[in-house]
Amino acid sequence: MSGAVPSSPDSFFQVTRRSHSQSPKTQFISEYRAIKGRSDKETPKTSFEHYLLPSPPQYPPPPTPTPPNSAPISSALCSPLFPISPRIETPNLAPDVAEKLAKKQKSRKERATEMMETEKTYVNSLQIIFDKMIEPLQTKAENEKERILRYNQIMDIFSNWETILTLHKRLLDKIINRMRDWTDETHIGDIFAENTAWIKLYKHYVNNFDNSIIALETCKKNHPEFFKMMQKLDYSEMMCGLNLQAYLILPVQRIPRYVLLIQDLLKFTEQNHQDYELLNKALVIIKEVADYVNANKSSADHITKLHNISTRITDYPKKEDPLVQPKRNLLREGCLHWKKQRYYVFLFNDVVLFTKPIGKRYKFRFLIKLSTAMLNSHSSSGDHHFEIMSPSGAFRLTADPSSEKDLWIKEIQDSIEGSKQNMISSALGGGPKTDAEGSKKFKQLEEEKNTKKRKESVLQLVEKEREYYNSIVYIQTVFFEPISQLPEAIISAKDRSDIFMNLEQLTHTHQSLLEALETRWSGYENNTQIGDLFLNLSEPLLKQYPEYISNYAKAKHRLECCYGYSQFAVFLLDLESREKKTLIELITIPLRRLSHYYLLLQEISQYTPTNSEDYNNLKSMVDSLRQSNEKLELNTVARLKNMKKEGSSPGMV
Repeated sequence: MSGAVPSSPDSFFQVTRRSHSQSPKTQFISEYRAIKGRSDKETPKTSFEHYLLPSPPQYPPPPTPTPPNSAPISSALCSPLFPISPRIETPNLAPDVAEKLAKKQKSRKERATEMMETEKTYVNSLQIIFDKMIEPLQTKAENEKERILRYNQIMDIFSNWETILTLHKRLLDKIINRMRDWTDETHIGDIFAENTAWIKLYKHYVNNFDNSIIALETCKKNHPEFFKMMQKLDYSEMMCGLNLQAYLILPVQRIPRYVLLIQDLLKFTEQNHQDYELLNKALVIIKEVADYVNANKSSADHITKLHNISTRITDYPKKEDPLVQPKRNLLREGCLHWKKQRYYVFLFNDVVLFTKPIGKRYKFRFLIKLSTAMLNSHSSSGDHHFEIMSPSGAFRLTADPSSEKDLWIKEIQDSIEGSKQNMISSALGGGPKTDAEGSKKFKQLEEEKNTKKRKESVLQLVEKEREYYNSIVYIQTVFFEPISQLPEAIISAKDRSDIFMNLEQLTHTHQSLLEALETRWSGYENNTQIGDLFLNLSEPLLKQYPEYISNYAKAKHRLECCYGYSQFAVFLLDLESREKKTLIELITIPLRRLSHYYLLLQEISQYTPTNSEDYNNLKSMVDSLRQSNEKLELNTVARLKNMKKEGSSPGMV
């Protein structure tokens, strides 16, 4: 059955195996829309009997076909099951007004076409990295002998690239379908307005961008096979003449581009057009993401600039001191003279790098670490000289041009002071503290700073736990409990168990954890320990989550199958429509919880005194979480390997 109107209630409710050419959910939705319509004005009914449709609706006879050159078919003559979209009426327009409107409609289609073409280019770029890098690396990671990088290292570099690719493939398909049947009434704004996945996906990518570039440099340095792979691919024809760095910045640049495209499309959309409101709604959503990207783009720009510089410098000792580092910023570049030789100098906030220009590249000569340097800005050799003194020697420098001497002096002096402060802070961050490392007052300030940061991190942990607990309680009360009340004829107990897995056990465990955290937080001034609370619940946490994760693929498969049960699908679709959330998305929430705890507890441990009991407890829990995550990773690899051998679906493994 593929969208045809059922001839009887029995034929509608009969649970049969459907053709694999169309998924059960997709096929059911088309049937459901044809029979019930999509009226949002109906008052939702809570009883499941509402979803047992008693009889098929009575359809009016089809309208008489309109002969050529006659008036358009009125919407009043058409079946109510297929409502006609409102048209932009243009009766009796003056020739000049009609011509102006036609030009505007033509421009609107051109802007929509531009959006489609740029989306094709973007998706193609995402696909190149997945095909040439991510997928080959993941495949080799399954075999220890062939492995180039571990799964966690691949994730560190590419973050959620694959998920972004999947999102934009679906987005492109929708745009292409609209453009294929384009008319003056076609709308496109809903494609963006209804997709709230934008915000989380791109925020996550931007947040991890700095670490992504650092991970890339680290892996190139520590893994020779990966370095060879990058040498072969970067700037090659397969990569369209670009390097990986140029591709990694693409998602950061893409979102602001959508803002411009949608704003341009709005200029050529009439205010009474059905797409005008949808485009404005989409613009609000995309702007929220764009604002976040722009607010965090400066950090990404710094890292990108460092990487671009590193590719232009030859013979740089990367193993001793990688040029690309998270807190390193380029402050100034230009020419300085030393010993009658001209150098091209890069001033960073922690080092001064001296190079010799060779064509479009720079040959590394030496660098000065500013944390152990001093500046003498009153050299006796003349007003245009200044001197940097370091353990490796004294460097009397001349600015070129001399008018920039004061700018160099100020920025070098500021960098020296900042580098020394950072060095002392790092030294006091761990290990025994001595008087040589700074004044008692400074150490006291650092301890107060760490105490404050630790308290903020603990508060974040409590708030995140409360938010997470509420989310799984929401799944339990809004979805699990109503579905549990349905008769066995609509959905079996086994199907319910397969779909919701051990969610009920997780809910009880997190109720205990949240109560313990909130109690500890309320008396935080008297007891600041956190690690012991997690150690007390480590056994259920480290047992229940692997069980949930290992059963997720089966749960997803079972839920997809259940969409083939007409009565259950009616119930679930209405429930999802009212809640504006889908169950298949909600059951993914617990999947990365252990990784989330690993990061949060690791952050708290950084601000915890190393000689404290809580530090040992936190370290023990962090190690357990790391081992659990690595074990889950290995199990996933083994399961995927079995799937490839047996040719079975994820839900059946």
